[in-house]
Amino acid sequence: MEEGRYSKAGIYYKCNKFKKGKITLVFIHGLSGSMSAWKPYEDLSVRYNLLFFDLKGHGKSIKPEKYSECSVESLAQDLAGLIEEVRAENIVLISHSLGTLVALAYLDQEKNKAKAALFVSPDYRIGETWRAKFFRPFIISLASVFSFFNPPKGRGLHIDYSDYSKADWNLKRMVADAKNTNVRVYAYCLKFANKFVARGIFEKIDIPVLIIHGNKDTIFPLGDSTKMVERIKNAKLKVIKGGNHLLVLNQTAKVKKEIKEFVENIFKE
Repeated sequence: MEEGRYSKAGIYYKCNKFKKGKITLVFIHGLSGSMSAWKPYEDLSVRYNLLFFDLKGHGKSIKPEKYSECSVESLAQDLAGLIEEVRAENIVLISHSLGTLVALAYLDQEKNKAKAALFVSPDYRIGETWRAKFFRPFIISLASVFSFFNPPKGRGLHIDYSDYSKADWNLKRMVADAKNTNVRVYAYCLKFANKFVARGIFEKIDIPVLIIHGNKDTIFPLGDSTKMVERIKNAKLKVIKGGNHLLVLNQTAKVKKEIKEFVENIFKE
């Protein structure tokens, strides 16, 4: 895999050597994570062009200078610029958790640019859950306090998730992620995610969509994926029995299998 940096947005990325006309899988990680969550998927390069990247403020990408750069729409614009920069073709978006909001915003902004999308452990109504409503005042206050200070400098690292538990609520892993991302960026991104409205986007999506969700997910409810499938006209749901929220990390073989079958069915000759 070759390293690169989309200098206009300060986005760090990795990709294999693109072959013209081949399918390009674009991987989008979740909040406070990084592309390192997708490391086990690099062997898909045998069959596809692969593009991994760190969202702004995450991993080895730059920390945002402005609060607005953490909005879901802004992150989607960064993604659009990166895809254009590397000249990716036949794009299939593959997103996890909050990364799905970025994928949805991209699909809304860049109509007809992606051929398909696969959402892993997604949710579309993050700001409407009881948990979000309970913590919203704290998140807003935290983000407001940080707005008075100079933006953070430098970049983070890539965490090796093999060193941590893959449970949904493992405090050690969550603290390591938040610390690596920076509490300020975490608060800003979470605030914008809570404000993002995805409902109006579903009816506009006219590409094949596969949603993969574990029935033991304690962060985002499986029921919301069911509702997403009902509203996206060409969507299907695959339930992983016994799977929690971190399917990307602890159900790698199954997720890879679903990716391959989904993509091959779409691009049948």
